[in-house]
Amino acid sequence: MTVITDFEPGVDYLALKTWPGTALDVRVISVRVLDDATGSDVLIGDTAVARMIGGQGLTVADINVDR
Repeated sequence: MTVITDFEPGVDYLALKTWPGTALDVRVISVRVLDDATGSDVLIGDTAVARMIGGQGLTVADINVDR
């Protein structure tokens, strides 16, 4: 999992890139706030792919999927 330690909502953004020739169904992307409320995990299905420290306000709408 990628860990981003200085995420600033409104300044930074997250872009997910797919492999050439593949597609990502955005309906399987979710965001889960960490238990200590210091950030969020970004999940594809049940797999955490990124931890955004400082991203506790992150929503799926803030994530750009590059196809």
